[in-house]
Amino acid sequence: MSSTPGTINRRWFLKVGAAFALMPATARGQVPIERGRFSEDYLPLLRKQLLDLVNTERLQAGLSALQLDDLACKVANDHARDMANGRFLSHWGSDGRKFYHRYSFAGGTDAAQENASAADNIQSVTPTSVALDLRDMHVSMLEEVPPDDGHRKTILFPHHTHVGFGIALQDTISGSMNSTWLATLISTRSCDGRRQNQRYS
Repeated sequence: MSSTPGTINRRWFLKVGAAFALMPATARGQVPIERGRFSEDYLPLLRKQLLDLVNTERLQAGLSALQLDDLACKVANDHARDMANGRFLSHWGSDGRKFYHRYSFAGGTDAAQENASAADNIQSVTPTSVALDLRDMHVSMLEEVPPDDGHRKTILFPHHTHVGFGIALQDTISGSMNSTWLATLISTRSCDGRRQNQRYS
């Protein structure tokens, strides 16, 4: 791999992304993603893959890696489900709340930003296909160029420390209108790294 400091090698990133999307799971309770239908059992594996993709990009940009945050994952997943059930894409939820409302009401005390994305009319609901859709959604954000690069700036904000991924699938009976919904909630912890009030609702 050859790249100058601060320059991101896109070909290398896509190659790494493909490897993460297709690699088999070895952890207990996870099965290879090459077969079967997508279910919430695959969420830990897919979140790990997305985290690896984001951190690969951040490290290429000379930034610190993010840590996966359970609370941010829960908040993001609830929003992804809300968007999938209502078939809409927005930072506003069906209850009129934005991401900082959802995060704060769930117990979050950190500064936060959110990215949201969706892929419509996907060809398959296998875990492999969903993983590839998620990778493509993130790559499309990371390939944004100024001045329309708000999602990229959120991912590469230097002071962010933690991230949560929400993933939901709207799978119709006929299989002709499948959609994958992704909500990413990225937060910045206080300097001492402690959360004052951590609870779930």
